[in-house]
This record gives sequence, structure tokens and C-alpha cells, in this order.
Amino acid sequence: MTKSNARQPRVPACRRAHRKKKRRQKDEETSEPEVVCPSLGRERSKKRVNCDSEITPQQGKLDTHMFQCYLEFVLDIYKSEGRPENEEQIYGIPLKVPKVPQQRNGDECGNFVLYYLNLFTESAPESFSISEGYPYFMKEDWFSPEGLACFCQRLDSFC
Repeated sequence: MTKSNARQPRVPACRRAHRKKKRRQKDEETSEPEVVCPSLGRERSKKRVNCDSEITPQQGKLDTHMFQCYLEFVLDIYKSEGRPENEEQIYGIPLKVPKVPQQRNGDECGNFVLYYLNLFTESAPESFSISEGYPYFMKEDWFSPEGLACFCQRLDSFC
């Protein structure tokens, strides 16, 4: 058998996995921060924020450690864009979890999401300065079952 016909020795699986891990780490170090939903990309990345719901039914509140990760993510974005906000301003953003009615069946999810987005875009201030205080516009009664029902009726009228 000539040298050109000889089979190259196979790289052991552990070495292939190590190389793949190194490539992934290099990609993470050179990539820009981004928000990725869990089903849409790599699961482990230091520069990605999992935007899956971190609210657990047992606790009924957002994990404060995860909230800190979100704030660090926001700070990284602001720094990369050269924005003037500093760490103190970003870490001063309060952790507030608005109460949102839970869907009753598997068919309501899309309506809840659309209603939430509609309320958010209608209620959010056009612009604000964090240094003047963080605007909290999601009041206690901002997401009502009655409002959702009216919104769904309006949606149905388009169909």
C-alpha cells in the first residue's frame, strides 16, 4: 500500500469533541451579544441570554440571579454601542414582574402574546432617560381578562 492510499488514522471522539468545544468557545469570544430563545440556537454561550420564561409557578417570581444576568447583558450592549449609561444606572433598574392572567387552555397562547405586545407598545413611553428614573408603566391592572376578551373580539373581526 502506498502512502497516498493509506487511511488516515481516525481522530478519537474525545479529541473531536474537544476541538468542537474550542471552536465554539472561539465563536463565543468573537461574537456580538445576542438574545436567543432556547429552541433557536446553541444552548451554552456566555454571550447569549436565554429569553425563555424564568418565572416558575412554584415561586411566582423571577429568579433574581437570572435578572442580574439580564442587567449585565443590557450593560454589555450599552457599552458596545457607546451609550452613556453607567453600571449604577443599569443595576438600578427595578425587578418587577407584572401579574398576567394565565391562559386556560393551549389555544390562548397566541392571543395572550399579541395582547401583551399590543399593551406594551401602546403603554411604553416613546423615550426616557434612565438617569431620571426608570418608567414603570405596567400597573397592577394593565393586563385584564376583560381587556383580553375585547382584544380577541377585535382580532376575530379581522378574520
